[in-house]
Amino acid sequence: MTDLATEIENIKALQATLQARLDADQEVLQQLAKRLWAQQESEKAKLSRELHDGIGQLLTGLTRRLQALSTSSPELEALHGIAEMALNDVRQLSRLMSPTILDDLGLKPALNWLCRNLLSGEDIEYHTEITVPPDLPKDISTLLFRIAQETLVNAIKHSEATNLTLSISYHHHRARSYSDLR
Repeated sequence: MTDLATEIENIKALQATLQARLDADQEVLQQLAKRLWAQQESEKAKLSRELHDGIGQLLTGLTRRLQALSTSSPELEALHGIAEMALNDVRQLSRLMSPTILDDLGLKPALNWLCRNLLSGEDIEYHTEITVPPDLPKDISTLLFRIAQETLVNAIKHSEATNLTLSISYHHHRARSYSDLR
């Protein structure tokens, strides 16, 4: 073998070593990202439970007490209305942070629920096309739910669309998400 051929072989071997190290480092980063994301979802679920069980219960007690007193005063009736709105906001926030419907019924019903909840007060007609297997892993379902949630929130905030189609499919370990705004 000539010196040039030997040098080329050495470079190829070094390249293969570097590629293997890059692949290993990429795998480590992916695992770290997954753990971080799982931790964030766990914290959201914990905060959601605390909102529901703590503030939600306090507001429920407050609204019931104000409702009982509201017949005697228009001011108390107004306060009852404000407390009801606060309670509804806390419930909605709790559900969006950790949607139990996702665990209970699966991704498709959870996404339909999400669209109804986020788009009901908007002047946007919507259609969903969700094709996912019923046994989709929890982490994939949660990730697709969060992608759809972000898509819908951005559509509400930044588009002036009157029609929205949310399409999500999962086939052969590949997810595809698409939204059409008009």
